[in-house]
Amino acid sequence: MKTFYLIRHAKSKHGLEFNSDFERTLDQRGKEEAVLVSSFLKDNGFTCEAFISSSAKRALETEQLFYETLDYQMVERENTADLYLPSGEKIWEVINRQDDTYSQIAFFTHNPGVGEFLMLLDEYKKTPTCFFGQFESKCNHWKEVDVRNTKLINFITPKILSQ
Repeated sequence: MKTFYLIRHAKSKHGLEFNSDFERTLDQRGKEEAVLVSSFLKDNGFTCEAFISSSAKRALETEQLFYETLDYQMVERENTADLYLPSGEKIWEVINRQDDTYSQIAFFTHNPGVGEFLMLLDEYKKTPTCFFGQFESKCNHWKEVDVRNTKLINFITPKILSQ
């Protein structure tokens, strides 16, 4: 079985101070969201073998806050431009090319891709900033993971945790 997690980056700053969308950073609320969600995961025994992030600053900052809060020392980390503003199909492509030595991977990415990904699974959930979705696929190889064998097992958002 393969387990993966989709995390939409936390709330980011907007405005003319950035040369491009790619360079936007987290605002204070976003930093708090990332710590809230990752603290909940830590308190509930979350485990993961690899973090793969969009190379955009706000996604990398979200991934870093998860890494620090979860206190992971041995998790593999990488980033890719393929997770920057991806389509749902592009997220599947990134998942399908992962190394089979991993059974649990977290992907830090953006909308509209996260929402599109869920729609491909016939799951219609709002995906606010710092959305965390847990998925399981009953297969042995990442290249076999697809909509027919993957299920959304759980999801959380900062709003759910704040209630």
